[in-house]
Amino acid sequence: MLRVLARNNHLRTFTWTKRKVKTSKGLFGNELLDGPEGFVELNRQVRIASKEMIERIETGSQDRLTVKLFDDLSNEICCAADLVECVRQMHSDPRIQNAAEQSAHDFCDLVESINTRKTLYDKIVSARKDELNKMDVIDLRTLDLFIDDFQQSGVHLAENERQQFVNLSTGIFVAGSKYQDLCDKPVVISNADRARYGLSTNTIFGPISNSTDYQRRRFAYSIFMQHNPEQEQNLRDLLKKRHELAILTGYDSYASRAQFNTILGSYDGVKNFLVGLIEQLRPEVDEELRLLKEERKKCKYEHEDGDQIGVYDLHFLGSSYKSSIFGPNYISSISPFYSTGNVMRAFERITHSLYGTKFCYEEVDSDEIWPGLVFKIRVDDENGNTLGKIYVDIENRSSKAIGDCHYTVQCSKELADGSWQLPIVVLSLSFTSQQWKNWKDAMLSVGQAENLFHEMGHAMHSMLGKTKYQHVAGTRCPQDMAEIPSNLMEQFFYDPRVMSTVLENQSLKISIDQLKVLTASRSAFTGIELAQQASCALVDLELHGSKAAEIVAGGSSTELGQKISTWATPGIAYPENYAWQHRFHHLVQYGARYYSYLVARSAASLVCNQLFSKEPLDRENGVRWAKAQAHGGGIHPQEILKELLGSRVDSSSLIEAIRKEVVESRLKSPDHRTFEKGMDQEGILMWKKLEILAGNWTVFQFVWNAPIQMIVNPIEGDADLYLSYSSPEISYFLGDHNTSSTSCGVDILDAPKVGPFSSRPVYFGIYGHPSSPRTIYDLYIIIMNNETEIMADYADVKKKIAEHTPDDSDWDSLGHILSIIFEVFLEILHAILMPAIESNSSSELIFQNFAKGLSGHFLSERTSAVCSSPQLIRDNPTPFFVNKVVVQLSSLFKDDAHNANVVRFAIVNALAECKAQLAHVFSANSIIDNVLVVSHSTDIEARSLTLQMLASLAPVAKDNKQVHHLVVESLLSSHIEEFFSAIIALKEYVKLSTDICDMVVDRMSMMLLSQLTPEERKKQLISVIGSMRSSLQTTQSMFAVCIRLIKDEVLVPEHSEMLMDSMTDLAIATRFTIPDQISFLLDELVNCKITSFYICALRNIRHLAHHAHMWDKEAIEKLCHRQSVLPSALPLLILEYLRVLEVIAKNALPNHIDLLKNSVIDLSSYYGHTHLAVRISFMSLSTTVLAIGPVNSQHMKLLLNAFLTTLPLEMEKGLLKKLCRASIHLIRDCGIEQSNLWELLGLICSLPSNHQSLGVFLELFAQLSDTMTEVVAPIAEWADKMIQKGLADEWTKNDWIAYRVALLAMRTGHLRDVAFQLLEQIDRQNLSPSSLYWIQILRLICLSQPKEFSIAEVDKATESLRQANQIIKKLVIGSFAPKFLFVSRFITSFLSTQMIYGILLGGLGHFLVGTELLTNQEACEKALQVLKVAQRCARSAVEMWGSLSKMCFAADIRSLDALHMLGSTASLLNYGLQAIISNEEPAPVKIPLLDSTCTVRFRQWQLLEWAKTNFEMLTKVQTSETHRINEQSINHLMTVVKSLCMHRLGMPKYLFYQKCQFEIKLSVTPGTSGEYHASPNSPIPFKVTGLILTKGPIVPIETVIVTAIVQFAGLAGNDCEQSQTVNLKEKDYFNANFLLQFNQNCSVHFFVEFVDSERRQNWKKDQKKVNDEMKMEDSDDERNEVISPKTAEKMAKEMDRKRPGSQGENGDGLTRRPRGRPRIYGMNREEINEKKGKEENGDSEHALRSDQDSPIDPSLHDFADGTKRRKYAPNLAKDDPKYLDMRRANNEAVKRNRDKAKRLQMLKDQELERLRQTVITLEKELLEEKDQNKRLNAQIDTYKQILDAFASTRPPNVQ
Repeated sequence: MLRVLARNNHLRTFTWTKRKVKTSKGLFGNELLDGPEGFVELNRQVRIASKEMIERIETGSQDRLTVKLFDDLSNEICCAADLVECVRQMHSDPRIQNAAEQSAHDFCDLVESINTRKTLYDKIVSARKDELNKMDVIDLRTLDLFIDDFQQSGVHLAENERQQFVNLSTGIFVAGSKYQDLCDKPVVISNADRARYGLSTNTIFGPISNSTDYQRRRFAYSIFMQHNPEQEQNLRDLLKKRHELAILTGYDSYASRAQFNTILGSYDGVKNFLVGLIEQLRPEVDEELRLLKEERKKCKYEHEDGDQIGVYDLHFLGSSYKSSIFGPNYISSISPFYSTGNVMRAFERITHSLYGTKFCYEEVDSDEIWPGLVFKIRVDDENGNTLGKIYVDIENRSSKAIGDCHYTVQCSKELADGSWQLPIVVLSLSFTSQQWKNWKDAMLSVGQAENLFHEMGHAMHSMLGKTKYQHVAGTRCPQDMAEIPSNLMEQFFYDPRVMSTVLENQSLKISIDQLKVLTASRSAFTGIELAQQASCALVDLELHGSKAAEIVAGGSSTELGQKISTWATPGIAYPENYAWQHRFHHLVQYGARYYSYLVARSAASLVCNQLFSKEPLDRENGVRWAKAQAHGGGIHPQEILKELLGSRVDSSSLIEAIRKEVVESRLKSPDHRTFEKGMDQEGILMWKKLEILAGNWTVFQFVWNAPIQMIVNPIEGDADLYLSYSSPEISYFLGDHNTSSTSCGVDILDAPKVGPFSSRPVYFGIYGHPSSPRTIYDLYIIIMNNETEIMADYADVKKKIAEHTPDDSDWDSLGHILSIIFEVFLEILHAILMPAIESNSSSELIFQNFAKGLSGHFLSERTSAVCSSPQLIRDNPTPFFVNKVVVQLSSLFKDDAHNANVVRFAIVNALAECKAQLAHVFSANSIIDNVLVVSHSTDIEARSLTLQMLASLAPVAKDNKQVHHLVVESLLSSHIEEFFSAIIALKEYVKLSTDICDMVVDRMSMMLLSQLTPEERKKQLISVIGSMRSSLQTTQSMFAVCIRLIKDEVLVPEHSEMLMDSMTDLAIATRFTIPDQISFLLDELVNCKITSFYICALRNIRHLAHHAHMWDKEAIEKLCHRQSVLPSALPLLILEYLRVLEVIAKNALPNHIDLLKNSVIDLSSYYGHTHLAVRISFMSLSTTVLAIGPVNSQHMKLLLNAFLTTLPLEMEKGLLKKLCRASIHLIRDCGIEQSNLWELLGLICSLPSNHQSLGVFLELFAQLSDTMTEVVAPIAEWADKMIQKGLADEWTKNDWIAYRVALLAMRTGHLRDVAFQLLEQIDRQNLSPSSLYWIQILRLICLSQPKEFSIAEVDKATESLRQANQIIKKLVIGSFAPKFLFVSRFITSFLSTQMIYGILLGGLGHFLVGTELLTNQEACEKALQVLKVAQRCARSAVEMWGSLSKMCFAADIRSLDALHMLGSTASLLNYGLQAIISNEEPAPVKIPLLDSTCTVRFRQWQLLEWAKTNFEMLTKVQTSETHRINEQSINHLMTVVKSLCMHRLGMPKYLFYQKCQFEIKLSVTPGTSGEYHASPNSPIPFKVTGLILTKGPIVPIETVIVTAIVQFAGLAGNDCEQSQTVNLKEKDYFNANFLLQFNQNCSVHFFVEFVDSERRQNWKKDQKKVNDEMKMEDSDDERNEVISPKTAEKMAKEMDRKRPGSQGENGDGLTRRPRGRPRIYGMNREEINEKKGKEENGDSEHALRSDQDSPIDPSLHDFADGTKRRKYAPNLAKDDPKYLDMRRANNEAVKRNRDKAKRLQMLKDQELERLRQTVITLEKELLEEKDQNKRLNAQIDTYKQILDAFASTRPPNVQ
């Protein structure tokens, strides 16, 4: 009944009632919505009003029709719900978006409750009978629509059917979600396919339509569109649920159900339309395919499609065809016309001509709508009456919903008092992300301009839709009808007759010829596009219609799709197993109504042909069309069109309309741009009075196999002529054309057919010279018969042309022609001698496109390229790329072209966005030189922008004296803009350079002390002081000036306070003047006369108190005595003073403690202060001081009395929290006596705990019980009282609080008894899918705590963890992966530990009954088998916990302790099992000491120490020669295992709160140029560049360890590695250089470890291999089989363990390939695999192949920095003595290594066989255990087999 979301999915229509709109503040004038909190009140008011209206409907009304009452109710809810939805989708403030999100959920609940209210449905059904005589046609139709909306919710069905309806609706939603999830799923290909087709990544995200490689296009399209069995099942489930729903509601199919209220009205009518349309378009499709085949011949590539065109070639060939016919620049020539202002002006002129409406642009208030590029239009009719308002948001930002759409914020409606509610709509258009000062200047592409016309068509539909019911107003009509106005506006947009009269730029109208080109290019292949769209719509219809039952029963949608596609377009070749419908989102969104757009387009063509074909902007017909739109949904679409067109619309008329449109718009002559003109009888092509704008290009292509002469005769302005033999990309740059004619009169160029000039096609370009805004010219093209005619018959040619020319023209002489020919020869020769060198590097291509944009002719091109530079730099943060970009920007900054300051402003903003990456720039001098050129400009704005540019470049120009001088001198500028810019620059440089601080201090002192300096300038200078990082002398000089300024009262009080803050900042930054500043501030406290100055001084003292080690005893005494000079009547000052003392106490030196204690004793009167905040602050100070050292008992008594008297008082929550924290401090740290403790605790427990303070008390008690076991009992008693009072039950109704307490309970070990119960109470109906999964995972973790040590309970606990493990897999996908990755690994590790208990209990529980079961050898063997399986699981658990603890970078100390305890538990179990399995002494286990004080962790540590002692006792048992198994050892083992299993485990906090993100990006590049050869004596340098990206509270990183691991195929024993420890540069950037030599097939892996600066801990992760390959050549040099001793030792050790992995997330190896040389296939982008949720690591591998098999020669040497790498001098000449010395030293090192290798050869031979056997074993194990889940499943299967084996021997009374 209440359509909060409209029927038309893409037309998101929403409403707002007039009653709520006021002129006060708030969104859309609603005074409630001035902040996030207003949405709650809005929901409350709507619910109250809705309740009253429902009661009125159910009781009946005599004065108002029931349909009007229902519309009033609908309007009351929609007026709020639709506004909320609009705000939720578009607002830029996350707080308001979240509030709107919650509000929208509440409205959905309200609407659902109304739609399923049976009494309302019965009332409206009865009203249709009872009030039939009172209603007109519109009343009756609206009432029927209300009834249909009720029935859409199944309210009319029986109870059992209604439940079935709900289940089916839910099933449809779930099936649709699964289907859409896989629609965009990328396809992962093999490395072989990647190399074969030259792809840059192993992941294909979509068809590669623009590639010039046929095989690559074909492969990518085929594999992306291939049949997917999983998706087929999802589609089948969706169709099944929809089919059952249709049958349940009385329809024979879902397709029939979907056609209610549409134009065609039935399934058969739609099918006839689609089939007939495809058949009628077939001739046009065949003709367009013929053109594409001709274009394919021109492209000259081999294909496998025979006489057909591959579906994967349509886009490529279509683009190639348009480029060859219309030229590559046909869009750029008209782009200046398509600014937002120009397009809106054109649209307004159209609507004014048609409807008489007028647009009035109003200013948007800041509180009226969200910030952004938004403008508001008030639409008036021709009489001045307001029709409504339109808001247009064209900004592209991440907070907006994706896609362009139309929101109705308020619908038209006749109100009860007879007045009219006016419509308000919002258009969401993501056009630009640039910061345009004026929305009118924002440039649009042609497609964006078309979208603006389309959406404005919807907006005008809403403005014109004046109906008495908002339920059917404007666009609230069937989708096919709602799309007609917008499609008609698209018809106007592409009509040259219309746009040539309304579209203009700076009073210059667009040329009709340019519009014809645009229209022709748009409609070049319309037939194919429409035929494909119709076939898609037919498949959509059949899947929901006649074929639905067949597909549901097991048929194939792929077969149906292929059959229809092949029938619809037989000339198009489709790949085998082609399943486009598996990628078709619209099957879910539209469901048997995808054809609606075709119907709307056809109907729009009908309207256009009948009403606007002769006179497009006819007012009479425009008024008729406006009346038709005014009906909205109040009349059936068929009736509206019949009234408008004079006859009913059927499928045949719609088909004919589209066919006519396609035929008339098809391009007639594809060989050249003559449009309607051709060659006359004399061989001359002629155009009269063509137009071209300044700076624009028109390019012609000619293919005639004859000499050509082109002549341009300008009539007005000037046009230049250029010729190219190679490319249509013509410009006036020398390399972009072969010859030119650039005279100021007639221009003539020849294209001969001789020698090097015989190639065809040739390209002529005409350039509109900027000297005139528009050039009008005549164009003549002469086709010669042979070469001699160009010279001999020139007079005849001139005569022929003169006959066609209206004026006399000054023709050039023959000498001019000869000079042109000579110029042609020289330029062609230059082009031959200077070929362009192209690079295949992806970053190089990106940079080339960027540089091309910077050199664009239009301002919009250059500014667009500049604005894209920050993102380019962030995506490619390597120094070389960043440097190139900044150099280009500085060159553009220097350019003094027209509107240069606009570009400079964009450059300044762009560089300000990427300051962090500018530190990588190394061409600082040239960049600064370019910028400083502009500093000499006479333009004030240019000089100001120069200073701002230098501010952005401060990281690279911090030591440039020239820059320093410019900035300092600019402070004296008389222009305020230049001065402010100098201040901006100065703030940046004084942070980085002491030199500029020394230079500027005198200038600043002079200006600050001068009375002539304005106060505003002094304020800006003061703000610089706090940023200075100056030397000692400069700091002291600046400090002296500041003191003088304050004492002499030179500044106004406000600026004096600001100066005091800056002095403190300077002192803290430099540390030089902290004691002086402390002394000055303490003295100023005595001299203060203004309260604000007191507060300012105390605030600065508090900042300095954090550096208490620099306070001397005298300063502490002064501070303690300054209380007497403070105004005692001002509690605010006392509070600030107490805060200072508390900060000092927390950071004080030991010799200052006594002074602070005495000060606290002297201030003891504050214990009874009347101001509660002062009293509590002093109590907090006292507890801080007491925690440092004891005081006398009398003062302790005063403190306790203060707590006892203050706690019962009522106070605000903030003060209560502070008081509770002080209480914790007092009880835990101040050493109070036991009697006082119980007295204080008893008082707290007896306090009345209301709902607001309960959470505070819980926090208090949780912290106390966490560290003090003696207080647990009284706290538990208090909790029981709360429960008995029912307060806890009331409190836990708050889901958020219940969730927080559940997490606290999980952290303290109360999983099943507390946490599970609270999680069960959380209402999960309104949770998002991810939140729902998360709550379920937590519940399952809680259930993993067994109630007792029995097989059944442990099995349940293990099964709970397995279920949690399955659920977490759904979350470790895509964007959820980083958030839940740790949780997934934690659950896996926890499950592996839990399985140990299950295996032991299930396998050994039989032996715990008596001793007779272990007396025979068979029983012992069975027990031994169980213990070995358990030990295998324990080893796996130890490895998992160890790996998990190493990935918890930046976790809190308690979480790390928890993980260490859990890992130690697994280690102890492994130790105990090893002790009983074997008689050998197992390796000892060390239980790590705790780093935190926590009761839960301490108890667990005590348990582990006890278990360790008991397990060690097992090593003393002797039963046999091989093991220690007997009844005593088994019972002893199981006793310890039971204790470990039943202990309450506290979950780590890091499991719930992961607030940091960490990512390492790696770029691995061979450091040599040219071809890559591998030989024993040819080392290859590798450069590893890394960038660390962090988010959140990350611990600082101290050093990075980069390791290169070399691995050999088949000879793993020869593997070795080389590491380098490097420091970070600029906090986030590092690089390392390796010099490696390869003598056989091998692969190189690079991975990263790092050490944090706080814990000095080394962090690692599992290594990920990346399949990169380098092709190498071997030389015939001697092979050096040399292995260093260290390498040999590693080779023996590495085979006995698994190599640890790499650290760093989301890293990839990036290599670059020079053109024409052996390739290095590298990772050019981040590889994403959402299904498997693989973690990306910072590593890279290069597989280096050779034909020889000999070991590697690392030749490692010790360097000064502690790293080990090869000595290498690539920049020295071979005859250089230094090179010879280094070479000699290297040879000696090689010899030493060879000798050491020989000594180790014997050891190597002995170990070789064992190593090979180990390799075989490891390979088998890796094959069996590919991932952790597989290992766990295998262990579980073994566990189950053991249980089955012992099932027969289990005693019946044993659990």
